[in-house]
Formats: sequence, structure tokens, C-alpha cells
Amino acid sequence: MAVPGLKSAVAGALRSKYPTTIGLSGNRATNVASIDVAYPAGLQAGDLILVIAGVEAGASRTLNTPSGYAVVASTTTAASNLRASYLFSKTATGAEGANLTLTVGGGNGNPGAIIIVLRDAGTVSASAFATGTGTGTNPPSLTPSFGTADATWFALMTAQSATLTSYPTGYDDDHTYISGGNPCVGAASKKQKIATDDPGNFTRGTSNGWHAVTVAIKGL
Repeated sequence: MAVPGLKSAVAGALRSKYPTTIGLSGNRATNVASIDVAYPAGLQAGDLILVIAGVEAGASRTLNTPSGYAVVASTTTAASNLRASYLFSKTATGAEGANLTLTVGGGNGNPGAIIIVLRDAGTVSASAFATGTGTGTNPPSLTPSFGTADATWFALMTAQSATLTSYPTGYDDDHTYISGGNPCVGAASKKQKIATDDPGNFTRGTSNGWHAVTVAIKGL
């Protein structure tokens, strides 16, 4: 005898409660007016796209908001020659093409970015950017606006050039780090149901300017 609602209940129980990270990709460049960053493979309509980006230069520079994207958080408080950093977001339309182009405002600069694609993503909540100088790059504490819920958390950073020594403790799921020149950009994630989190440091081999932000993405 069939039990009404059993199939849908089982399907719901088997479905992940957390947003799934489809992929991460990144790029950086020196003394350019713009940079292309390839979208991760598997991007499809309805996915959430997050972009952590920064620009380094000997004088004031910014990054222009890409068409169709919203600014979730940003800072133009310079940390040495790291001039500005941004967290952009967008719901994919399926017509993004192969690359995201970021343009530098104020003249040529050294931009870098990491693109993160998530599926089954709901509300996005982010801290303000923290700014500092040193080898320890510390994303700030975040209490998400959506409260305690199944969520994928990201610790994100930009900095002047340096080799990464370690990611924040416990952020062991999907992570990547783009370096090889100015700037460097890092991302690390975990899945957890908690009300508040204060990630530890990204530890880098050289003391210089950095920006960092924490973001939580609620599951559907």
C-alpha cells in the first residue's frame, strides 16, 4: 500500500540541505585596464555566482561593478598598496559566456579575483570587510541575517603578494588561492549550522596589506 507523501519525504531527506559548491576559478594580472576570469565549469542558470576581487596599485584604484552583478560588500580603505576589494554576487542567467571581465577604475592596476559558483543557494549574508597589515589575514565574525540555518560559509581575502601558509582552521571543504604577483586572493569554505562564526587567519609568508570578509549562504 502506498503511503501518501512518502516519496517526496524521502526525496527531501536525501537532498542536501546545504548549497553545493560547483567550482572555483581565479586569475590575476599586472598593470592592466581589465582582466578576464573564466567561469568554473558546470555553471547553469539559477546558480549563485560570488566574486571576491581586489586591486593593487601604486596609486588609488577601484574595480567597476560588472553588469548584472550586485555589490554585497566592499572597501576602498587602502591597506598599503592594496587599494580596494569587493564581494560581488549574481544569480546566473545561463548566458554568462566563458569569462567574467573586471575593469579597473582610475587607470591601469593589478587586479585579481576568484569566482565561486554554488547551487541550491538561498539568502546570502556577509560581514563588512576587515582591513589590516601583517601575515595573518583575519576574516571578521559574522552573525548571518537569516539566523541559525544550514549554510555554506566562506572566508575570503585579498592581499599584496605572498605565499599562503595555511587556510582558516575548520574551513576545509572547497578552497583555492591565487598568487604569483600582486594581488593574491584566497577562498576557503565549510558547511555548518551555527548562529555565528569568527574564522581564523589565512596565514601568509610576507607581512603586507590585506582585506578579508566572511559570507554565509543559506540552503534552499
